[in-house]
Amino acid sequence: MNKLLQIIGGIIFACLVSSSQLNGQTYSPEIGAVNVSTSPVLTITFDPGTEIEFSSGKFIYLETQEDVIFYLSTGSDRFGPDEALSISDNVLTIDLSGYNLNEETEYYVTTTENAIQVNGSYWNDLYFGNPNQPYWTFTTTGGFPSWYEGYPNISNQSPTSVTLNGQTNKDGTYYYVITTDFTAPSETQIAGGYNLYGSPAELSGSGSMTADTPFSETINVSALSYGNIYFLHVVAQNSSGFSEVKTYAIDLIPPILNEVEPDDGAENISIYSTIILSYSEKILGSNGDSLAQSNITDYIRLLNGEGEVPYTLSVSDDGKTLTLTPESPLEDNTTYSITFLQKFEDVSGNKQTELSSTKTFTTEDLIIWTGEQGSDWTNPDNWDDTVYPDGESVLIPTGLSIYPDLNSDLSVKNLYIEPGASLTQSDGTLTITGVFMLQSSSEVNASFIPQGDSLIVNPENVMFYQKVASPTRNYNFGVPVIGTNKSNIGITNLLYEYQNSADSYILKGADETLIPGTGYICRSDQDMIFSGTPVTWDFTKTLLRSNAGLGWNLVANPYSATLDFTQLEFDTSAVAPSFWIWDNVNEKYNTYNATSGVGIGIPNNTPDIPSHQAFWMKVQIGYSSASVGFSTGALKANTTSYLKSTSTKYPILKLESIIDGKTDETAVVFAENASNDYGDTYDTDKMFTYSPQYCQIYTLLSAKSLAINGLIPSTTDIIIPLGYKIDKTGNVEIKIKENTLPSNSKVLLEDKTTGEIINLSENGSYHFMAENTGTYNDRFVLYVSGSKYIPTDIEENTNNSNENKTSIYSTDSEIIAYIGTLKNPGYKLIDIKGKIIATGELKPQSENRIKVSNKGMVILIVESEKEKLEYKTVF
Repeated sequence: MNKLLQIIGGIIFACLVSSSQLNGQTYSPEIGAVNVSTSPVLTITFDPGTEIEFSSGKFIYLETQEDVIFYLSTGSDRFGPDEALSISDNVLTIDLSGYNLNEETEYYVTTTENAIQVNGSYWNDLYFGNPNQPYWTFTTTGGFPSWYEGYPNISNQSPTSVTLNGQTNKDGTYYYVITTDFTAPSETQIAGGYNLYGSPAELSGSGSMTADTPFSETINVSALSYGNIYFLHVVAQNSSGFSEVKTYAIDLIPPILNEVEPDDGAENISIYSTIILSYSEKILGSNGDSLAQSNITDYIRLLNGEGEVPYTLSVSDDGKTLTLTPESPLEDNTTYSITFLQKFEDVSGNKQTELSSTKTFTTEDLIIWTGEQGSDWTNPDNWDDTVYPDGESVLIPTGLSIYPDLNSDLSVKNLYIEPGASLTQSDGTLTITGVFMLQSSSEVNASFIPQGDSLIVNPENVMFYQKVASPTRNYNFGVPVIGTNKSNIGITNLLYEYQNSADSYILKGADETLIPGTGYICRSDQDMIFSGTPVTWDFTKTLLRSNAGLGWNLVANPYSATLDFTQLEFDTSAVAPSFWIWDNVNEKYNTYNATSGVGIGIPNNTPDIPSHQAFWMKVQIGYSSASVGFSTGALKANTTSYLKSTSTKYPILKLESIIDGKTDETAVVFAENASNDYGDTYDTDKMFTYSPQYCQIYTLLSAKSLAINGLIPSTTDIIIPLGYKIDKTGNVEIKIKENTLPSNSKVLLEDKTTGEIINLSENGSYHFMAENTGTYNDRFVLYVSGSKYIPTDIEENTNNSNENKTSIYSTDSEIIAYIGTLKNPGYKLIDIKGKIIATGELKPQSENRIKVSNKGMVILIVESEKEKLEYKTVF
């Protein structure tokens, strides 16, 4: 900032105006204001919508009675205005925070003529030649000391000393006292070295200070009693008066271990317990080191007899609570000890007065399921004890082939079910007096299948875990309990619910109750825990269709076991028999069609919705609403079935696109009950991902993009448009992933951009360079022949080999006929009116190409000694 000081002769004529507003403008500070800062920010606020600008080559002045002027340039053709000048909307600002004006001095703000333009006209209310100008005057504040921002403060606090730091805007003297009272003495008491009651303070002192210059003094506090808290009160003074009094605590109290969980000597402690140490204040290691995983075992060890038990450390935000989580479940019926090796200290360097004593606890005695004699809970031979559990704590471990089925009234204390393990309640009432825990891993959840009379458990003791596979990505989930919310679940980031009526995502509050059966989307830095009343009953959920959200609804499995989608209750004329699941690891949608049993990203014939999983359903065109019924009868144990694929009862063709290792899929299903029009139950819409990493492929039917396309099988050629959506450039591969069509079938891919026709059945894949991003529905066409066997009367051709089959398909300009072992085959090509276009002989067991120049429908008739075949196509 340029600051130029000049002496200008002349007399200043002032019109005294005390209002902050004049001629529609608002002045700050107001005209005639007093006690204004010596480094003020001045503003003029015009009416809203007013356009303001500086004129080039002018000046704004700050004057005093002694004719001393600071002047600020409004700019020129080459340079902008002085950095102290700015305009924002209808406010003109003169920022003098970088100046130090004289104290108790009256100042005037003026301008050269035409320095400011308002709404295209010159504004000269502050022009010193204007006889009606309202001289904008203000008087700066007077002279007692004031503390600079951030001062005073204390630093380097220890049990023996503390450093006082200060800075004011005046020369003078600072005074301090240390007392046992938080309430500060008066300014004169502090200057005299007294406490609030007029008695000498515990410690006192003073020192000289220079205006605008920091000062520091190290105060020896070793004479103060250790184990107490004291207060430092400080004030500054000059001949004009005192500054504001500031007070700071001096901590001489060492940290104390207030509470240990589990209690010292406690018994029957859960094997999944964590150890929680609560201190009176934030604690640090020796020399003020922060506590972390890398150094915590230098201070605390968890022991099982003589062996050390590894654990992970988490420290609360306030630094007062340490949580030790064993890396694996504790052993049952075992005594553990928490041993302290060094003293902790607080942020002031106060060490614990003594080392904390060793604490011990003993874990519960569990009865563990083995399943060696079947699924009967009441058979003692299915447990690792001599009796079956009734009132005791139970562990159902992972890795077994048979899991318990409960069919009578029973009570247990704690019930733990490991990932992949399950408990079926077929009958009777299950009472859990302690913790009910369903665990989760990155592969699979534990399962509870409630098909009995009732479940009795304290909702606060329910702990259904959900492992978050990718904490930095969107996670689609539902809750298996009632009475929970975002805060209780432990979701660390934002939580949304999809609203069909507006096609938007609604932000959910931390305390809003979440509803079973409704899908939610969140990101979380940690696993989720669902606590509340488990859902053990059947219920119905309403689905909506609107102009905004079309038919899309995000619903969720409301139970603690896998849900069989084919067992849900809904009208397939009103609701598409398909579901879509967001894969938050690969950032794309996986799709399943229940009519055909075909999955994209989901194994065929696997209509499973894992526990806690949200999924999309769609209301069909023509319906404004529909419903879906959830039933406990549709439940089965959670498994890892998504890791493998099975075949379907329908012939299918699956294609995949690959770019930079990222794959996407589409499928065509050939079923006699399908139609070649959009909207039958075999069709499943494509849901597109927002991730730019994929080349997303789909087939097109009636201008609709389909993930799964249901078509009627045919003995002749079927033409299927193939589209793709891509948000990055690069080399793309299209290949057959799965093909269960008849063995004589062929799949051709035509690239209309290059003119190439590729036999995917033989070549396996096709590569092309995607040079641009976007959506392309006209580049590729699939030609599928032999989706249905062509019948013949040749008795000897019964070995079902390729050489005995006939397949016919067409391209843009020719018919390609593969002739099996037909005897003396020939052909006739006729148009729709019956006119013969061409005739000729065909070669058996060969690919024959017949050029077609006509446009419109043509009919190929293939005749041999024993049979006659017809093929229709359009050019």
